[in-house]
Amino acid sequence: MSEFRDIDFRSKAFRGGNLKRTFDFAVRGLPRHMLRGEQFVDPDWAFGIYEREIRQLDDFNIHPKWFSSGVLGAALISLKLCPQTQELWRRFAQHEVYRDEIGSDAPGFLRDLVERHQNDRRLTRSQYYQMFLFQAALAMARAWTHHGNPDLRYQFLPPVPDAAELIAEVRTLCNERHSLTGFRPPRVTRDHWVELQMPQVVHEPDYEQVLQLAQWAATLEETPPSADALEEALAWVAQPHPPLEFRHPAVLAATVVTIAQAPESRDLWNRVFGFLGCRKPNNGRKPYSDLSACLIDCIRLANRSNDPERAATALYGRARVLVDLWLEDPDQWRVALPRAPKERPLDDLWADLNVNFAPQVIFECERPALMLDPDDDESGGEGGNGAASRKKPDPDTARKRLETGEAAEQWFLNNYQSVYPEFRGVPLVDCRERRSGYDFKLKPKQEGPWRVELKSLSKGGAVSLTNRQWERAQLEGENYFLIIIRGIQSDRPNAMVIRNPFAKLKPKRQKPVQSISWRLESDDLEEAADNSEEE
Repeated sequence: MSEFRDIDFRSKAFRGGNLKRTFDFAVRGLPRHMLRGEQFVDPDWAFGIYEREIRQLDDFNIHPKWFSSGVLGAALISLKLCPQTQELWRRFAQHEVYRDEIGSDAPGFLRDLVERHQNDRRLTRSQYYQMFLFQAALAMARAWTHHGNPDLRYQFLPPVPDAAELIAEVRTLCNERHSLTGFRPPRVTRDHWVELQMPQVVHEPDYEQVLQLAQWAATLEETPPSADALEEALAWVAQPHPPLEFRHPAVLAATVVTIAQAPESRDLWNRVFGFLGCRKPNNGRKPYSDLSACLIDCIRLANRSNDPERAATALYGRARVLVDLWLEDPDQWRVALPRAPKERPLDDLWADLNVNFAPQVIFECERPALMLDPDDDESGGEGGNGAASRKKPDPDTARKRLETGEAAEQWFLNNYQSVYPEFRGVPLVDCRERRSGYDFKLKPKQEGPWRVELKSLSKGGAVSLTNRQWERAQLEGENYFLIIIRGIQSDRPNAMVIRNPFAKLKPKRQKPVQSISWRLESDDLEEAADNSEEE
């Protein structure tokens, strides 16, 4: 096996030998920070697993602009299991992509997906975005293999396959065991897996501001359109017409001005707003694009810009050029986008209008998956060294508990069936030593299981939940009970039962040096308990 750091790679994506994030996806199927407490993947070992596939991709001279860690991880897995995907990755690397009115081929669809948010710091610095690209690239590779038709057109992302199953196939193929620095049991991936939706770019323009932008921009025309023509064009644009991603104020202003001047340009804008741009290969370089695809590229370039005001005037200028080219010859194909003019009087004209040119980027499920230890009795019987990842009970945990806490727990064990009507007759499992975010588990026949976290409360005091307990409450929702035992030292202790505390309580976040905890005041607990009883 070669030492990958010493190999003179051809591709920029492999130079320097920093493949750690790629190996996280190719071996674990997850960004490393999603596996709390897990050791890193051994990069030398992982390179031995995927050396043939890495060399295949290196022959294509791949660039990290297109093969980021998520895409590259998916490429390695797909090449290992389905060698026929080599053609998919060659076409993707060499920009051999097609798009027409029906849709995009697989490499073209993936190219548009990656390019849409390139260099957008709101997303590209997030490992969850890389996980989305990993999922999307796996989906395209699986579709490519399943259909066996490289010319098939796609309009939507295919279903995401089970990454844990695919990685298990790689492990079996390579005759490897589970280990802390290598492959982990599939349940580890599934316990932390979050299927991510495609990021959405949303503009919410003020159409009065759009008209102002168009009016100021029209003053730069040799023959400015009339006010009536601008308002008539705005009425056409303001219909439920452009998709949210394309409602950039500068685009709408360009649409208003160009339609006011040349109503026949509506045909071009209809194609743009209908996402009907076309592409075709260009001998390994950036693909040829028709004028509507060029306009779409201009909009997306402005959407991901880190200087939205400057990008807006450049977008308007490019749009005007492309419309003029369309009016001359609508069948043109281009490689490069029009250059933005060096001198832009529009910068000064638009400066005082206070328009928000930056879109909102909605990335659903971008919050982390809740990183909680699996329950020992639900984790399955995966063998190998992966079982070592399970946290062992700490024998000192019970001795460290406060006396009041121990007394409250024992009282609950003796009286839990009378604490809450639905607990009656339900088996109870003691989970205190598992440190899984709750103390007890009940297993009703119809639903659940229910998790119970027990706390003892002195008069006028407060209780504290660890971050793990609060995350578990968020994860379980209606299946999580916070039970507060009051007066445990008295003759008549009583219990407050709060079902779904995450929805009913607003704790104060506390962040000491070592860990995060959540403080719950007694008054808030009583109010939440009363609400639970009413339900």
